[in-house]
Amino acid sequence: MASCAEPSEPSAPLPAGVPPLED
Repeated sequence: MASCAEPSEPSAPLPAGVPPLED
């Protein structure tokens, strides 16, 4: 699910142009 090194936190601000990990 988390293909990035970032923690899968819903409260974490995603960069512009990046879809949510829940998608």
